[in-house]
Amino acid sequence: MDLENHVSQKNIKLKMVVDLTNTNADTYYNPKELCDHGIPHRKIKCVGKQIPDENVVERFKTAVCTFMKENSNSDSVVGVHCTHGVNRSGYVVCRYLIECKGYTPQDAIKAISHLTFVLGITENGTKFHLKRTKQTGDLTTSGEIRKVTTLDHVITINMWIVINHPQATQPSVDITCKGGLEANDTGKIIMDSYIKRILSTIKINKATGADGISPRLLKLAGPRIFSSLTKLINQCIVSGSWPTDWKTSIVSPIYKKGTETLKSNYRPVSVLSAVSKVAERVIFDQLYEFSLDFLSGNLSGFLKGHSCTTALLKTFEDIRKKLDSSEHSAAITIDLSKAFDSINHDLLLAKLSAYGVTKDALQLLRSYLTDRKQHVKTDGVLSDWQIVRCGVPQGSILGPLLFNIYMNDVNFSDISCSLRFYADDTTGYSSNLCPSTLQINLQNNVGLLASWFCENFLAINHSKSQSIVFNRATLPTPFVIDSNELDYVTHMKLLGVVIDNSLSFNVHIKEVCRKVNTKVSILRRIRKFIPSDVMIKLYKAFILPHFEYASPLFIGLSKGLSAKLESTNAFALRTLLNYSKSTAYEELLKTANIKSLEHRRIEQALILVYKSIHNQTPNYIQELFSLRSNGYSLRGHLKVVLPRPTSSYMQHSFTYQASKQWNNLTDKIRMSESLSIFRKNLQDIQLSSSYDCSCLFCKQIV
Repeated sequence: MDLENHVSQKNIKLKMVVDLTNTNADTYYNPKELCDHGIPHRKIKCVGKQIPDENVVERFKTAVCTFMKENSNSDSVVGVHCTHGVNRSGYVVCRYLIECKGYTPQDAIKAISHLTFVLGITENGTKFHLKRTKQTGDLTTSGEIRKVTTLDHVITINMWIVINHPQATQPSVDITCKGGLEANDTGKIIMDSYIKRILSTIKINKATGADGISPRLLKLAGPRIFSSLTKLINQCIVSGSWPTDWKTSIVSPIYKKGTETLKSNYRPVSVLSAVSKVAERVIFDQLYEFSLDFLSGNLSGFLKGHSCTTALLKTFEDIRKKLDSSEHSAAITIDLSKAFDSINHDLLLAKLSAYGVTKDALQLLRSYLTDRKQHVKTDGVLSDWQIVRCGVPQGSILGPLLFNIYMNDVNFSDISCSLRFYADDTTGYSSNLCPSTLQINLQNNVGLLASWFCENFLAINHSKSQSIVFNRATLPTPFVIDSNELDYVTHMKLLGVVIDNSLSFNVHIKEVCRKVNTKVSILRRIRKFIPSDVMIKLYKAFILPHFEYASPLFIGLSKGLSAKLESTNAFALRTLLNYSKSTAYEELLKTANIKSLEHRRIEQALILVYKSIHNQTPNYIQELFSLRSNGYSLRGHLKVVLPRPTSSYMQHSFTYQASKQWNNLTDKIRMSESLSIFRKNLQDIQLSSSYDCSCLFCKQIV
């Protein structure tokens, strides 16, 4: 709840609002909501500092105390408005004391005067917290103070639990016969050697669950306890019962992005028992193998061989092919609110039953899902235990697979547009020669999709759902979801990549360069304290990933944008390694022991082609390439059919550029016996774009 709404609902008079800020710019500081209501404010400015220092905090405390003395008889409250990640600590404490402790506003202000701000470091960054300097009223422990300070910016457990879901016993579409499934053996007995192998692969850096058994301890004790643990897990499978102690979790709110005071900007991640995760792995391995027979090819999240890159490639290659055929294309991205926490248990079990999961396995999964409880931990303070009535634990092993199974039957509905699902991100896209027909068809499909979400108790986040039309086409009317119009945008972010309506990736490349330059400026400040070899490791850990995310997608990048990436990379290496401006780019690359960004993009694309030819990628990626028929000739063995583009859309596509690069390889490299040998062979040659394109993309001014 923001300050304005809280004041209006509670009828509290605010005589003064104190602002902690470091700028006058409206971008960072906008007191309009306060000024419009006639609430005076006092700004305490700290030039050039992202976080107010102790002097600024003392000035804040002085301002509050002065106001209290000047208005000793006033029934008013001091509001605190902070920018740059500072808790609205004063206001939060006042609110807590008035609403929860029965304080009058005047007494609440007096309580603030006995508190001081100290700098504290948390896992989400640097923040200010309140710390008691003397006892006042009912606040007797520093733990309670920490609870108070986080009331308004930490998600509470009640925000994650969807209470009173209607009972659902049948899927919204008929999935009983999909795939011709027979009763499966999910829940079969396992052997000692299997558990021993799982214990040996435990990641020891994971957090400790509510049972206090750390992953490190479990792995060290593995050689002595694997036999007993095998018997325990087998007993769970036979009895169809999940132990109660394995159903508890500690939820940590993980900051995503945006304003830190908004609960919706945090992701609840469950810290589960390390022992329970071993049992989850057993069930997961069996259920995953079974689910491969019926999971739709439209799913790309949490599946082996699938990734954000493969999902993006499939989406954009489909759109480019349609644009190359002079069709109009449009896409809608739909974001779901708290999707993992909204899964209806009865409906999920009904779907599992329809897919052919046996009754014994269903009983075990029902026991796993129901009667779970969790509490939130923030700043070392735990909330009370709460019962979880729906959802799958985020941070679990089984959770993502169960979510995929829950979402899977939307692909068996009457929706005719192309769909691509990655976790809770849904993309629907369609094409047609007529813009009006395209708009009608996609709108009808979006309506069906929204109905399916509603029937399956999933809520659409309309504020984060967007639509885009490619090739600068215009549609008659905007798309509508649940009476909410979606504005057409010229670019939007999809799975970490900014796409624009011309598919040039111009905006994305600019964003990548901006992020790189920001991190370079930070690392530059410490370069004199760090040896060159360590700085190279930092470069590869913090800078290079920005250039390489979903890199096969950009194999057909225009010459101008490609040059911009190389220039930014040269600037990063030259700055971090403290080389002069006259140092050649090739020397910088040699020092860092890496190839050019263009070489690395082409290399990753060729690796995808190799995997596709050898059936190591999802089917929708394998379908992009087809081998030539060479008869009895061994020359040109394993070459692929090269598409014939009719426009720049297909000419700059992954399929066309990757196929061209693949066919240019020697027979020896194409016929490498293994992926590791193929990678090694690529390192011995120089890869670069060989086309000389005069299209609009390559002529654009960057």
